[in-house]
Amino acid sequence: MIDGSLPLAERVKVLKDFRSPNGSNILLMTLGTGAVGLNLAVASRIYLLEPQWNPSIESQAIGRALRLGQTAQVVIVRYIMIDTIEESNVLFRQKRKLELVGGGFGKGKTMSPETFQALRDVFGVEKSSVQQ
Repeated sequence: MIDGSLPLAERVKVLKDFRSPNGSNILLMTLGTGAVGLNLAVASRIYLLEPQWNPSIESQAIGRALRLGQTAQVVIVRYIMIDTIEESNVLFRQKRKLELVGGGFGKGKTMSPETFQALRDVFGVEKSSVQQ
């Protein structure tokens, strides 16, 4: 298991054990503890238990198992609790952020007033403090 309280030397030891053919079959890791460049290409199943406000965090966690060298098919399962803030608010914000990011790289340099207002809402910027 790797979480924020585990020292770096212990994290390295746990990861080495997980990659070993005779090591542990299961690795429990919080999304925020992985380092840049972490390679978990030996993993074949990912269970996301805590949806994040920022969808890129989940994508990065999934990418750790989908690195070069991965030979197995990877199964990804996301758990969402019904009638919770996860379902009603977190997923909505994830979807909205992905839509806004996708719209930011289109052709042309104009932005509809609705998209501009949505961006202000996401970043919590008041209309009076922004010059259009």
